[in-house]
Amino acid sequence: IVYLNFNQFSGTLPEIIGQMTNLEEFWAYNNDLTGTIQEQLGSLTYLMVLALDENKLPGYIPTALEQLNSLAQLNLSGQQSRKHIQEPLLSFSSNLNLINVSFGGNNLEGPCLPDFLQDTDHNMDIKFDLSFIMLTGSVPLTLDAFTKLDINLTGNNINKLDDTFCDNGKWMAGAVK
Repeated sequence: IVYLNFNQFSGTLPEIIGQMTNLEEFWAYNNDLTGTIQEQLGSLTYLMVLALDENKLPGYIPTALEQLNSLAQLNLSGQQSRKHIQEPLLSFSSNLNLINVSFGGNNLEGPCLPDFLQDTDHNMDIKFDLSFIMLTGSVPLTLDAFTKLDINLTGNNINKLDDTFCDNGKWMAGAVK
């Protein structure tokens, strides 16, 4: 476990992090990290938490992160670079353990993905922050399978929400009725 939160680290993420094969948690939020998120982080098979929110990381979310089956928490929100993290939004459809996703305030413009977190255990408490990332279209019906869901879709361009979502009494700690 590496905790580097609330420091003054700047520059790119050192490549050595992608070589820390037994790393389970990497916390480096609220720093001044720049550069792209390295594709080699996707080789950290034991990584459960990647928290890089509130830095200055532009670019894309590496597709290799979709293959991290141990990943339970992915926080990339609030990037303060001019470009933020760019589209596309990845589906993470094969991540079985991903229960906390925070992408708020980035430029992941595009449609809501119909298979977003499709294979995640639908009985776990799930929390998504997909606020202000410029999603378009309708909320995928596949999300209806989650029994306990806390989802923030504020500030997007979503134009359709199926009525079936209103029947989920355990969503948003019971606020959906």
